[in-house]
Amino acid sequence: MGFNQSDADALNNAQQYFSQMSINTGNTDFQLMHFKVTKSVLPAEATKILSRALEAATRFHQEMSIWLDVTTDDFPAYVTEAVRSCTGFGLKIIITWNGQSSHAPGLPMDESVLEAIRLAQMTGPVWHPLAEKPVPHLY
Repeated sequence: MGFNQSDADALNNAQQYFSQMSINTGNTDFQLMHFKVTKSVLPAEATKILSRALEAATRFHQEMSIWLDVTTDDFPAYVTEAVRSCTGFGLKIIITWNGQSSHAPGLPMDESVLEAIRLAQMTGPVWHPLAEKPVPHLY
């Protein structure tokens, strides 16, 4: 299924909670959409809004990697829940928080976050914004 109006609506709807922007990777084989997560607690609907935005970003471009850049003091449970709700979808996603990263480089993240990514990810390389290069998917 290709990107359509409901995907555009999902990305627009996500802007009420998450700032997002496309970042030029300098590599024509990879696109990167950056979602900045700045609030630890959001209404229950935020999980669904974020998961729909992750799926929409993935459909926007077949080589789209997603960077969830979490800047909160505590890691928000809704981030893990949103990724987990994309189980089987085929995301290419990197999550960073407080010096930790889902993929090297960076300190390892909590296993529950990594497991959510494993369940939702597509096999193949994902663009890592801190390494500034593609890195392997999680095993």
